Amino acid sequence: MSLYFWDQVTRRDLLNMWDLNKRQYRDWDVGVPRAHSTRGQKGRRRSHLALKKLGLVACNQCRKLKLPHAVCPSCGFYKGEEKINVLAKELKKKEKHKKK
Repeated sequence: MSLYFWDQVTRRDLLNMWDLNKRQYRDWDVGVPRAHSTRGQKGRRRSHLALKKLGLVACNQCRKLKLPHAVCPSCGFYKGEEKINVLAKELKKKEKHKKK
């Protein structure tokens, strides 16, 4: 009698256990690194992962910083027109908190 669980498992049991998303388990499905990645390779791969500086612009109405081509979150204006009534939103939020 074997002490290890894996000695008692057959290939059919493995196929049933690893049948995720209708994919059959195969020996080559297991993730194995092909080769050692050097520090330089890792650095070059990760060079694009750095956070990029946001290109903020001043709002024409209130002069606060906002994302370009987007409604200003502080005043609700976009291209000189009011798209969102920010004051009404704030009042609604305050009323909601009062009810709680």
